[in-house]
Amino acid sequence: MPSRRFAVLAGLFVPLASAAGCSLINAYDAVKEAPGDDSGTGGDDVTGDDITTGSNDGTVASESGGSSGGGGEASSDVVTSGGDATSEATTTAPEAAVDAGSPAGAVVIGGHVTGTTNYVLSVLDPATGNERNRTPMSVLGIAYEGTRDLWFIFDTGTSSGFPTTGTSPVVLHVRTLDTRPGGTWAWTELATLIVPQPLSGEYVVPLVNRLAYISTVAVDGPQGSQLTSIDTTALAVLLPDGGPTPAITSAPLGFNPVGLVGTPPNAGVGGNVAILQNTSMTGDASTGLFQFVTASIGVNGISMGGAIPLGSAPNQQVLAGFGSGVISSEYSALFAIPFLNGEAGITCSLQEWTLNPAATGPEQSFTTTGSRYDPIAFTFCSGGVAFIAEGVVSPSVSNIIYTLPLAAGSSAQPTSFPVQSTNTVTGVVFEPYTSTLVATADVASDNFILGLQLGGTASTPTLTDRGVQPISWTPPTDLIPTWVSVRQPSTFQCP
Repeated sequence: MPSRRFAVLAGLFVPLASAAGCSLINAYDAVKEAPGDDSGTGGDDVTGDDITTGSNDGTVASESGGSSGGGGEASSDVVTSGGDATSEATTTAPEAAVDAGSPAGAVVIGGHVTGTTNYVLSVLDPATGNERNRTPMSVLGIAYEGTRDLWFIFDTGTSSGFPTTGTSPVVLHVRTLDTRPGGTWAWTELATLIVPQPLSGEYVVPLVNRLAYISTVAVDGPQGSQLTSIDTTALAVLLPDGGPTPAITSAPLGFNPVGLVGTPPNAGVGGNVAILQNTSMTGDASTGLFQFVTASIGVNGISMGGAIPLGSAPNQQVLAGFGSGVISSEYSALFAIPFLNGEAGITCSLQEWTLNPAATGPEQSFTTTGSRYDPIAFTFCSGGVAFIAEGVVSPSVSNIIYTLPLAAGSSAQPTSFPVQSTNTVTGVVFEPYTSTLVATADVASDNFILGLQLGGTASTPTLTDRGVQPISWTPPTDLIPTWVSVRQPSTFQCP
C-alpha cells in the first residue's frame, strides 16, 4: 500500500498550548465511589443502599454507588432517563456474570419509542436482531473502543431528548457490556463524567487512551465548534470517588465540521484525526471545497495541522461520507465525495488517505443517484469492503446502499442494494461477528432497522436482507434508531 501513495504537504503542526483560545479543563470529575462506601463521606447520598441485584435500568449493580461531578449538575445517583429520572449504581464486577466464553457481537442503539417521548439505550443480539437490554436514556452519541472493550455513551441528562441549550454540558457514561454466551447482556458502569456537548453523535472517534470528538462552544454570533480530547487512560476500571480526574482538552475551530475521522498513532497514545469541512456558503451558487483539516492528539494535548482539499462542494446541501478502517494492514481514512455533473448525473469519488503524514491512496469512482452520503461503514474482511449509503434522494427513486470491494482495484464497481423509496437511510454500520450491515432510518413515520447479510465474493460482494424468508433478523419494531454502534474488538479475526 505505501508504494501506491504520494505524499501531500499537510502544513506545520502547531502545539495547541501556544494557540489562542486553548483550554485545558480539569474540573470534570470522575464519579464512581469505592465499592461498599456507605460512610457518608464517599459521595453516596443514601446510607446502606449498596445493592447486588439487577437495577431498573437494564444493568447489574455490585456493591458500589454512583455519582456525577461537574458543579453539582448531577446527584450521586446516575441519571439515565432524563432530568427527573435517576437510578441506583449501574456497575457490576466482571466476575458477577456467568463465565460462559468469549464475548461476542452487539448492536447498541440510542433512540426513542414509537409514538412516545421515551428515549432509550437498546442492545440487540446481532445473531437474531432480538433486543436484549433496554435502558431509559436520552442518547446523544455512542462510540466503541475495541482495544479495551469500552463503550462511551453521551447522555443529554434531560427527558426531552435534547440538551438544555446548544452548548450545555452533557453526561458521558463509560461502560462495558456482557455479551458472553449465556451471559447477562448487562451494562457495567465504570465512570460518568460531565463533558462538553457533542456537535453530532457521528463526530466521535476513540483513539489510544483518548476519546476525540467535535463539541459545541458558546461564541459571539452563531454557535461555535471545537475539537475536544478526553484522556481515557484511567477509565477502563471502576473509578473510586477522589480518583484521578481525566483531563479534557479542547482546540477552537473556525468552522462547523461536517465529519470526523480518526486513526491510531504510529506509536504512543492518542492518534490522528481529519476534520471534514465544506467551505461553500449557504445557497446554491457559492461553490467551495470539501477538505479536511488535520490534527494530532497525544500526551501534550492537541496539535492542529493544515487543510487538505478533496474536491469541489457546490453548496451546503451536498454531504460527503467519511469513515476509517484497516486497508492492506494500514489504518486509513475514507472519504466519499459527491461530484455533480449536470445531465451526466452524480459521481461518487471514494478516496483513501493516511493521516500522518497526510498521503492519498487509490481512488474509486462510480455513479450514484443521490448527493448526500451517510458516514461510511467498513469491514477489513474479504479484502476490505466499504458501504456507502445515500442519505436523501428524490422521492421518485430508491435509496441505494453501494457495496464497494476495495481489494478489486480502482476500476471496481459497486454492487447496489435498493431500499424502498418511502424510506431514507440515515445510517449504516457493519457488525463483524455475523457479517451484517445494519442500516437504519429514524423517520418516525417509517422507521426501520435492517440486517443485511454480506455475501458474494471479494470482487463481487452482495447484500441479502435477513428480514425476509428465511427470517434470521427480528429487531424491535417500536424503536426509532438515531445513534448506532457495534462491538468490534481490536483482536477480532475474520471468519
